[in-house]
Amino acid sequence: MKVIGHQQLLAITTRIFEAAGSSKQEADIVAQHLVESSLAGVDSHGVIRIPEYVNKMLGKPIPRGSFRIIPRAKITTTKDRAAIAMLDGGGGFGQVLAYRAMELATEKARELSIGVVTGCNCDHIGRLGSYPLRAVKKGMIGVTFAKGIATMAPLGGKEKLLGNNPISFGIPAGKEKPIILDFAMSVVAAGKLTVAIDKGERVPAGWLIDAEGNPTTDPNDFYRGGSLLPFSGHKGYGLGVVGEVLAGILSGSGVLTEYKGTNAFTQIALNVDAFLPLEDFKSQVDKLVKTIRESPRIGGVDKIMIPGEPEFVMTEKRLGEGIPIPETTWSRIVGAAREVGLETGVLD
Repeated sequence: MKVIGHQQLLAITTRIFEAAGSSKQEADIVAQHLVESSLAGVDSHGVIRIPEYVNKMLGKPIPRGSFRIIPRAKITTTKDRAAIAMLDGGGGFGQVLAYRAMELATEKARELSIGVVTGCNCDHIGRLGSYPLRAVKKGMIGVTFAKGIATMAPLGGKEKLLGNNPISFGIPAGKEKPIILDFAMSVVAAGKLTVAIDKGERVPAGWLIDAEGNPTTDPNDFYRGGSLLPFSGHKGYGLGVVGEVLAGILSGSGVLTEYKGTNAFTQIALNVDAFLPLEDFKSQVDKLVKTIRESPRIGGVDKIMIPGEPEFVMTEKRLGEGIPIPETTWSRIVGAAREVGLETGVLD
């Protein structure tokens, strides 16, 4: 296991994307997003994605198929009306488009109490929790719905039809950390299978089925035609269907496997001050968090945690200790750097 400080990893990641064709601004946005995800312990959406993104930028095939990333893609506004807007990412990085969309949603919410901005025709937008957090930092509630490439079979089926279609909520607090809820409709995100493969591990039963619909613990079966399973059966399946509508159809991206780009999404910002004074709201959220945290615990539980808290704790830990990267993952990152003409010394 290799351990790298976050600032060094940020500089390396930025250099790789710039060398692959990104502008400095674009490379900074994507690198910051990936490194922050790794800092938070969401390794499946962190720097492990560098080789995949580079391959897409260079037009090379990748194991999961998907689409090419167009560096420096032009974002266009296809509709802008009062509290809503629709953006087209031009086939570029999903993170760049998704941050732009949440920024616009918060601007609209500041003026009109709510802002809703969709985005389509872009690549993977990464860890969803990053986007509502942008709204939280402006004293707003943020919500993100996303549609992904087909990874999940419908309940009772065996064919990949639905994306794992994650959703995320961000809620501002006062003295407490904000509440950040971020989860996919499948039992796990597909990126966790990549992490397991890199570590040479099997995955827990109940995560996926093989191409014939049989339960399997081999993460490689997913890439041989298998499918992820929805969490909690009909609940995850039902929310996955809703995600296809709110993030896929509503954004103009398309239906199921007929869509533009790797991801599509809807960003929502709610201006808390339009409902009640922000400080009163934060005080009540603090009370909610404190009451839950101090409630009686069952045996063996040291602390009751709030949604988003494990990621905040892990961020503090990795800021101090560095970010661990499996040797297999690091080897692929080094390979990506060489693909774009960087010398190995740049990674030291």
